[in-house]
Amino acid sequence: AIVNGVKYEDTSKLTMPNSKLYAKARLSPLSLTYYGLCMHNGSYTVKLHFAEIIFTNDRTYRSLGKRKFNVFIQGRMVLEDFDIEQSAGGAGKLVIKTFTAYVTNHTLKIQFYWAGRGTTGIPYRGFYGPLISAISVTPNFQIPLAVEPPQTG
Repeated sequence: AIVNGVKYEDTSKLTMPNSKLYAKARLSPLSLTYYGLCMHNGSYTVKLHFAEIIFTNDRTYRSLGKRKFNVFIQGRMVLEDFDIEQSAGGAGKLVIKTFTAYVTNHTLKIQFYWAGRGTTGIPYRGFYGPLISAISVTPNFQIPLAVEPPQTG
């Protein structure tokens, strides 16, 4: 990616399993919101997959920032001042946070908000907000069939 005339490449040399899953991420200066629509009501396991791939601490000016943000699932704060690098034990390392969410109106809502702390100007404004690599959502119940199978016999 080229931002303000500076070319950014993934130099973290990710070595974890499924590294391609973490080589790119969604990033926002302020907030990201994800919806799961038309879901069955019930309990779900939500896994949030993170790896800090922007602030790599490779001793260059543009890599020394700190990212902190809050995460809400169904309106409830589940992570406060979350720092990916600190939680994972370093830049370029994965961390997966697992939560239980309850869907009651057929909609799952996951929100990521910049916490107003951490770096605000390195390398450029807007690089410090929430970052997410992947989200997985698995029902904690058997999904009902939409149509009853034909009876035999």
